[in-house]
Amino acid sequence: MDEWKQSRHANLDVGRASNPSCTGCHEARGALAKWGVDANYKEKADPTNYQPPATCATCHDPHGSANPSQLRFPISSTDPEQNLCIKCHLRTAQPSPPSSVKPHAPQGAMLLGFAGWRPPGFTYDTNRIYGSHATTNNPKLCAGCHVFAFPVTDPTSGNVTFQATGHLFRPIPCLDASGKPTADKTCPYTPAARSWQSCTQGPCHGDANAAYNAFTAARNRMAAETGQLWNDVNKNGTIDPAPTDGGLLATLKATQPAEWTTDALTPAEGAEFNARLCGEYGSGNADNSKGAHNPFLCDALLGSTFTYLKSYYPGLADVAGSMRASTESVSIQRVSTQSLMNGVIAHARRVGGTGPGR
Repeated sequence: MDEWKQSRHANLDVGRASNPSCTGCHEARGALAKWGVDANYKEKADPTNYQPPATCATCHDPHGSANPSQLRFPISSTDPEQNLCIKCHLRTAQPSPPSSVKPHAPQGAMLLGFAGWRPPGFTYDTNRIYGSHATTNNPKLCAGCHVFAFPVTDPTSGNVTFQATGHLFRPIPCLDASGKPTADKTCPYTPAARSWQSCTQGPCHGDANAAYNAFTAARNRMAAETGQLWNDVNKNGTIDPAPTDGGLLATLKATQPAEWTTDALTPAEGAEFNARLCGEYGSGNADNSKGAHNPFLCDALLGSTFTYLKSYYPGLADVAGSMRASTESVSIQRVSTQSLMNGVIAHARRVGGTGPGR
């Protein structure tokens, strides 16, 4: 219960819980109603000013079920309509113009391999696209990593000091000094600072170092690939025209801004969706796995998207290159000017003068 209280499942988003189109996932009674649960539970009697978050009874049926741990739906099903986690963690997995080109809870579709905008001619290796996180190596799918229980033992006595239930819902949680998982998300992604035990179970990654190396390699690759499409230089979560931001999409915003104002989905908007899907742009509704859910899908999407953008918008890569070179030239000039100024100041101070800026 203590772990759950620190999780996002226990924290109600009042805005979304009050929105009729969002209650099916963001409020417990709404979710149960959406799933067809018609039991006359206590909270139905007095709904006034009562908006429960995802409590235990949201996922577990207190009257029993055919699933392990009295779960309302199976966790091993690859049917998005039947998998307990994916029933909510799959809202907007492909762009839906004209309202939005931003993903919204696409995790299930990422894991199962059907998220993202597909440019014409998109191909991928179907033997790799499903990754080890969605195969028999991980039969519990989302829950296999996100609800992983493990004991915390005292290194001196070997006695169990805490039994983690996995109900923080974090696959690689930060650890406190005693080795207990915490709700903190800011600790380094290192074998020492986090528990990687969900990654090293069964036939998966050999040890924490192997899991860390695989995660880091995928994360760095995603950053490089999404950065070619959009480098959010000012970190405001919005594609700004170059040279404020970098990448092909920022260049397009500077040269063809109308690509974001039509009712029909444009390649520019599809590319933005894929970048947000696989990148780290500070959006709370994106996949946010840093590529871990399905790096093979992201590799295929981002590579195909980059190639198609250059062919669909002739000269785009050349314009982007020219803008980047111009920006870098200005930066070099600024550095040179500052270096010269620093030299003048240092000389003035050596000879006892006031010098500029004194």
